[in-house]
Amino acid sequence: MKVMEFEDMKTKGYDMREFSGDPLPEGAWIGTLKFRVWGIDRKCIHCLFVDTDGDKRRLAAFPVERGVCFATDGAFTPRDGSVDFAADDLEEQHFGLTTGKSKTGKPAWLSSTADPSFE
Repeated sequence: MKVMEFEDMKTKGYDMREFSGDPLPEGAWIGTLKFRVWGIDRKCIHCLFVDTDGDKRRLAAFPVERGVCFATDGAFTPRDGSVDFAADDLEEQHFGLTTGKSKTGKPAWLSSTADPSFE
């Protein structure tokens, strides 16, 4: 599936309000990507995960800024540029996710891996 527009999400019966972005666990955890939806003016992609405890978590992937990391143009990633969450057909895949705090103390999506083993 591709990243959905907000109207498509509502039509398909998904509800972002069921997913929380704060507080996020700090550290490494595993999440299954349930769906993705474009943010306002396509400035981010809201990625909706369910963790291994069944908690529903919302993380935002932002566009890779030139020179910040080695991802391709048009990629939307966590802060480290690790996984492009704008790619097609990521739903129902398991990801290793690392979250913490930004410099201002707000919840932040620091990194991700397509291999959730953390080994």
